[in-house]
Formats: sequence, C-alpha cells, structure tokens
Amino acid sequence: MKTTFLAFAAFAASIPAQAGLSHAVFAYSHHSAAPTLELTYSDSSTASVAASLAGWYLSTGTPNGGGNWIAGVCGSSDACSGSDSAFRNVFVFAIPGSGLAVTGAYLQSYLEGGGSPGYISPSASGTYTMYEVDTVPSDLLGAMAGVGIYADLGTGTVFGSRVFSAADNGTTVMVHLNAAALASINAATDMDWAVGGDFGTASGVPEPGTWTMIVAGLGAADLLRRRS
Repeated sequence: MKTTFLAFAAFAASIPAQAGLSHAVFAYSHHSAAPTLELTYSDSSTASVAASLAGWYLSTGTPNGGGNWIAGVCGSSDACSGSDSAFRNVFVFAIPGSGLAVTGAYLQSYLEGGGSPGYISPSASGTYTMYEVDTVPSDLLGAMAGVGIYADLGTGTVFGSRVFSAADNGTTVMVHLNAAALASINAATDMDWAVGGDFGTASGVPEPGTWTMIVAGLGAADLLRRRS
C-alpha cells in the first residue's frame, strides 16, 4: 500500500497545479451582444427577445448589474485573470403578450473565442444548468445584493441544461428550455421573467483540488493500515 501511495503521490505531483484555474462558461461575455430568448408560439410564429439584464452574482451576494454573464469559477492563474471567485449568472426578459401559447424556447448567446475564450477550464467539458428564479425581477434589475439571491440562481426547478466544451468557443450557442420553463414563461406574459444559471463538470476529469483529496485519502488509508 505504501509503495502504491508513493507512486500515486509522485504521479499527482507531476500534474500541473489546479489551484487558481478557471472552470467557467460565458467568460469575456462583455465583448458580446446581449443574449436573446428565442420563442416559438403555437401557430409556429417566432419572437426574439433581448435580455433586459444579463449579469452575474458572486457567491458573496454581490451583483455586477449586467454587462457580463460569466458562470462558474474565474481563476487567478489563467486567461480569466480573476480571483478564484464563484459566479452564477442571471437573465431577465420582458415576455411579450401575443395571445398565443409559447411552445418552444431557448437561450441564445455568442461564446467568445480566440484569446478571450468563453469556455475556459482544465476539464474537457462542463454542464451549464438553468434554474427557476424566485427573486422578484425588479430586485434583479435594481442590482439588489444578497447571498440568498446567489443561492436562488443555482437551485430549485431545472429549466434546461447544455454541455459546453472548448469546441464551442467562437460560436453562437443555444440552451433549450424544458416544459417547466415554458409553463413559467407562459405565466409571465406581459411581465418580466428571470432565469438563473450555474456551471459544473460533465467529464470525468477531476475538478481543482480533487487530486489533493485523492492523495490525502490514500495517505489516510495507508496510516490506518500501518496502525492495524
């Protein structure tokens, strides 16, 4: 066991440090046009609604008030040039009254590419999930702060999800919304409607800090073996 542990520790030590690396989507989105909510109605007509708010909340509850809608962790030691902070994004749309039921919807946004990548992560891919928002849209539009709002943006009823990877950088992406989201949109006709988003890992690549925990776990196992 000790030999195995030392061999694994040496392997782990050879892996580049994960601390300070980003795992985010919609990074550098301040370079992009505002996202849109693309609607399809029961008579097959369509509408494109630009976001009234496309922004983020830090895990501390601090909002940016719009202009950038990163979700995930913006690292301090890569191209994101952040401070290892966690973000959830938020969108508000003014749902038009048409007298028709919305039968399909998706969020559409450009994902930056080149030297300012929209997807940035040591993981091969990650899942972006959109959630129902209970916070009153006027509070979001007014940039009200609060850790409860941050929590609200990444919990509750799932409205849709999409797996992202570096291959999506430099393209227009869509996140299709589910039946629960459609019901919520239809209930918000002629009103503001909000949706939140969070970003996690979809691949089998360990997240930042996972290698450290694995090595620590093996070390603990070896210690228990020697004591027994």
